[in-house]
Amino acid sequence: MNLTTASSIFVRQSLKEGTIPSEIPLNQPNRETLNALGETDRIAKDETVKSYSDLDELFKDLTLSRTGSHDDLLNK
Repeated sequence: MNLTTASSIFVRQSLKEGTIPSEIPLNQPNRETLNALGETDRIAKDETVKSYSDLDELFKDLTLSRTGSHDDLLNK
């Protein structure tokens, strides 16, 4: 973050709160969120994980997994 951006955030926050802000949140994700984002990246890049091009196919597989017939899912 450069000085111009920081100054702009400070002024906006001051006007919004009607006082000098004591803390300006950076809205950075916590460790759990960062881990979840990393997991989604790994899954997206893993060619062995089945992906879906339409919802009908996804819901069909979800229905199969509820009925206990997982063989179709594991062999795709």
